[in-house]
Amino acid sequence: MLAQEKVLRSLGVRAILSTEACQRISDEMGYELLEANARFVRTYKSDPLITGMICTHTAFTCDEQFLSKAVDLAVKEQASLQLHLNESEYESKWTQKAYGMRTCNWYDKIGVLSDDLLAAQVVQVDAHEIQLLAKHKVRTVHVPLSNCEVGGGISPVPALLDATVACSLGTDGYINNFFEVMRASFLIHKGVCCDPTVMSSRTVYRMATQSGYDALYPGRQYGRLQPNAAADFITINLAGLPTTVTKYNLFDQIILYRNPQDVQDVMVEGRFLKKDFTLQTTKPLGFLARQAATQAQRLWDTGRSVVAKNKETR
Repeated sequence: MLAQEKVLRSLGVRAILSTEACQRISDEMGYELLEANARFVRTYKSDPLITGMICTHTAFTCDEQFLSKAVDLAVKEQASLQLHLNESEYESKWTQKAYGMRTCNWYDKIGVLSDDLLAAQVVQVDAHEIQLLAKHKVRTVHVPLSNCEVGGGISPVPALLDATVACSLGTDGYINNFFEVMRASFLIHKGVCCDPTVMSSRTVYRMATQSGYDALYPGRQYGRLQPNAAADFITINLAGLPTTVTKYNLFDQIILYRNPQDVQDVMVEGRFLKKDFTLQTTKPLGFLARQAATQAQRLWDTGRSVVAKNKETR
């Protein structure tokens, strides 16, 4: 996280960093990573751009004691807690076998569900679980393309929204083109629900922007163009669209026909990071891409060696 912080700060972007803490490698490593998250939260609590949160994984990689520790740290540090929730049927089947109830029911019983919780995936949830999420004001992140890739199903986002559950959009690191993610969310649910009126373009665009900020920074004035809000915005060039732009079709056209290269300006905290299609960073993209590839390989190799070492000690 410290290495990520340096790179992200040099680019001027806003970010919340955490590392996944769980017990699938070892209890010791899991608790060490929980404490690493807490230290990062404390260190960067007042930073205007980069902050942290507590992060775990799933019900089948974290036991009750571990999750309770994560909840306590989140409360102590006044930070959010993020985890994956029912990405497929496996998790609820696992908790049903282990604890005699579905995942959200178990989380409710042990005190995990709260408005401090940021739940990603939220795919295989039943009507009662949706009501529990709404009751506790859990914030959720819809990752439609990642869900398709793993074959876990499609999150019932229209039902979540109808129940007043806060929904934003994310990637889970699969396809990071957010215009593609918006397109997927806009189209997939129409097919699943057999209803062309669900998930309007305005709803999807709000999930990708304002709701995303609300998920990450609850109670703060981000993701809005209004006085005293953070000076974060993008401009999107509309040249070359196939249909004349009107106030009625603007969001449809942005979602269906625009891509990252159409983003003309990016401002974060009052500073242009991209202006008139030109990145303002001092380092060229090619250099950054090569550095990213090198570090990704290093992290992959380190992870493999840790897993191998852990297997040897068992």
